[in-house]
Amino acid sequence: MIVLNRRAFEQELDGLFKLSNTNSYLIIADIDNFKIFNDKHGHVLGDQVLKIVANRLATACEHDNGLAFRFGGEEFAILLPKANITLAHQIAEKMRVSIERLVIKDKSTGNTIANITCSFGVSPLGKDATSSIKVADTRLYAAKNLGRNKVVSN
Repeated sequence: MIVLNRRAFEQELDGLFKLSNTNSYLIIADIDNFKIFNDKHGHVLGDQVLKIVANRLATACEHDNGLAFRFGGEEFAILLPKANITLAHQIAEKMRVSIERLVIKDKSTGNTIANITCSFGVSPLGKDATSSIKVADTRLYAAKNLGRNKVVSN
């Protein structure tokens, strides 16, 4: 499964707004403390983590026709067409657990690295893209304020 870029996200999001009554949901995910991770382990390993997390996110939503996108930096966006809040929250939680269980081996040192986590904000698509992203982003920051490695959907 692949993760699409920001331009593809914007196009897909615009397409969903052109449809009526899609009951679509947006999830924004952010790797917790990624700057600290990069500072400690280096950007090569950080890039590997980004790829692995992206793959986990894409895999977790593909069964429900979801699409994963690189949103920026260490942030990802997931679009779930024809979903409901319960399903969107469950998918985000499945993603959270999958990432929390990651164990990566640093090939340069031989050290095992765990404790990679993500926080998630879940929102229904609202009246427009800007407001929908803002709600999901607000919920993402609520998850971080609750201690990170959480899903907030209300």
